[in-house]
Amino acid sequence: MSERKRHIIFRLVGYAIPFMLVAYVLSIGPFSLLMTIPLDNGQETIFGDEYETLDFSKTFYAPIMYVSQRNKFVEYIIIEYIDFCCSFV
Repeated sequence: MSERKRHIIFRLVGYAIPFMLVAYVLSIGPFSLLMTIPLDNGQETIFGDEYETLDFSKTFYAPIMYVSQRNKFVEYIIIEYIDFCCSFV
């Protein structure tokens, strides 16, 4: 692999990983918004069964919940962000 290709790949990885981490953290707000929108029947959300989605969200967002449970400032920021995203309904 040429030096130029290696440099391009490292640059791409250097931008992609931080972008994906930020997108992961910011995705909790829109996900919470989608969880609160009921369908026409008023009993289910967009993602279907409430308990199945709860298990998925607990597993997928476990690192964010872990950090927020140990740091009150981060917890406050996450709660405010979720409230902000859910205020669009």
